[in-house]
Amino acid sequence: MAPFHFTTGDVSGVLLFIAIGFAFGYILESSGFGDSRKLTGQFYFTDLAVLKVMFSAVVLAMVLLVWTSTLGLLNFDDVWVNHTFLVPGIMGGAVMGVGFVVGGYCPGTSLVSMATLKKDGAVFVLGALLGMFVFGETVDGILPFFDSTEMGRVTLSDALGIGPGVVAALVAVMAIGLFVGADALQKKLHGTKVDPAPRVGRFTVPTLAAAGLVVAVVPLLFVSQPGYLEKWELMTDKHALLEERQVHIDPGELLETLGDDAVRLELLDLRPEPAFNRFHIHTAQRANLEGLAQARERLLALSSNTVIVLVDQGEERSTEAFRLLSAMGVRNVYLLEGGVDHWLHVYAPNTPTTGPALGDRWAASRPDPHDAGHREFEKKIKLATKPKRSGGCG
Repeated sequence: MAPFHFTTGDVSGVLLFIAIGFAFGYILESSGFGDSRKLTGQFYFTDLAVLKVMFSAVVLAMVLLVWTSTLGLLNFDDVWVNHTFLVPGIMGGAVMGVGFVVGGYCPGTSLVSMATLKKDGAVFVLGALLGMFVFGETVDGILPFFDSTEMGRVTLSDALGIGPGVVAALVAVMAIGLFVGADALQKKLHGTKVDPAPRVGRFTVPTLAAAGLVVAVVPLLFVSQPGYLEKWELMTDKHALLEERQVHIDPGELLETLGDDAVRLELLDLRPEPAFNRFHIHTAQRANLEGLAQARERLLALSSNTVIVLVDQGEERSTEAFRLLSAMGVRNVYLLEGGVDHWLHVYAPNTPTTGPALGDRWAASRPDPHDAGHREFEKKIKLATKPKRSGGCG
């Protein structure tokens, strides 16, 4: 199930990145985007090719993302979306827009221009490098502003409170309107004649493209995105880990992890409140499936040395929570083998089944490793870091 993660340490990943870079650069140059006059034409409404090409790419990518997510081929929750910092984002967009108008390039097109030996492109790249250096040396002084108004991972669907399919349809309609309006605006303001569009039979290519876009997005109005449990059914690699009990850790490994300062442990106890209050393992937090789904952003933002261990009286609720967190894209999730029952069997076999609600004040909540004695177990916790992905301007 996509997305597929590649790293720079992987030869296949390096080759893929190089191929994408060459293809992207070739498309920009063949579209004429290595020429600053063509790029700045969009700001003077003399040449709106940039608007058409870039918006076409955005709409196509959006429709493909929604469709592949709908069909269960892509886990969109695992696709990196840059966090929104509202006010700094607006300021950064304004600065970049002014730089685009004055310099004639954005970062990607300036590199294409420099690669084709254009002097203005090379000067722009040098200016960008100087700007990055100055920013890196001064950013500490503006960090309060730089980190302000964070909204987290926000999409149009989240912001508007409507389904991704509806958003795709609305953006598609807006794109068609923009393409038609762009030609009319260019002709009205400058009297320039737009080059005739190529035809296929009786229809122009833009007309066929618009019709194809409508056909692609209309069904999205009537379908919904798969839920987490539906996504889990497609994650066969995770199924194997669960079935082969490779994510079930022994009480001895959990006790060892409790004393490991190099690991940040999130111990989530899924039992009902009375059972949790009567006894729970040291540092455990009470949780439930609904709360885990709502805490997705917090769990994804945990540091790379964080290990999440799910605890139940047995394993039923922790198994269900593992499926949920895996579908949500959360890493380093494990289950306590046999749950609290097994923990007490190992470290406090004589603990009464009824008694005062002492929580983690029972001696068995955190046994002394020396008193508990050495316990043989297969070590299963292996920290898996989530690949960092980010986007940028072409």
